[in-house]
Amino acid sequence: MAPKKAHDSTESVVRQAVHVATGDRDAEAKALADRAGGDTDEDDALEAVRRTHGDVAGGTPSGEHEASETATADDVRAVQREQSD
Repeated sequence: MAPKKAHDSTESVVRQAVHVATGDRDAEAKALADRAGGDTDEDDALEAVRRTHGDVAGGTPSGEHEASETATADDVRAVQREQSD
């Protein structure tokens, strides 16, 4: 049987949820990057996590997500698209 890919890992999902609950944005970003596999790096994941929780420039909430939500690979891709424009 082939090993699981990082983004398929239940462990990464649970780790990310725990870090959301504790407010550890850096650890949450690492778990998100692990879930996304090779699609993203930790810096982009951290930016997506910060936006998800409203921790953006000046601390102004984005209003797009509930505080308890986890960032997703789609959030990371949005960050990457903005950076490439």
